Amino acid sequence: MQTEQKKIGLALFFLTLIAGTITLLVFFVAEDNSSSAPTNTEEVSLEVYSKELRDRSGPWEECLGVSGEECVVMIEEDSPDLAGSIFIVEPDMMVTMDVRYDRVRIYVDDEGMVQQVPQRG
Repeated sequence: MQTEQKKIGLALFFLTLIAGTITLLVFFVAEDNSSSAPTNTEEVSLEVYSKELRDRSGPWEECLGVSGEECVVMIEEDSPDLAGSIFIVEPDMMVTMDVRYDRVRIYVDDEGMVQQVPQRG
């Protein structure tokens, strides 16, 4: 009787060990495949960092001292490719530190007046 229980216990132990090993293998294979696939971020990053975009237009010195909204209109008229990618940044707002030449940030003061010369990046 005890011999049969030992055999059953040993069989269960090995089945559990095999199931765990298979689970780990599946997990690591799936992780390797997902990291090698290209992402949209990698594809876009080539465009947003290009010298062609950087040199297309700007900076816009004429925006200094005008309202942020007026500056947005001026930049969109000068560079239609930036429409929808011009952002007004108010004091104490947090922004990412990445540089993207398909974006313009307009830094304004408490009254909404432009304080820095806007440029791509």
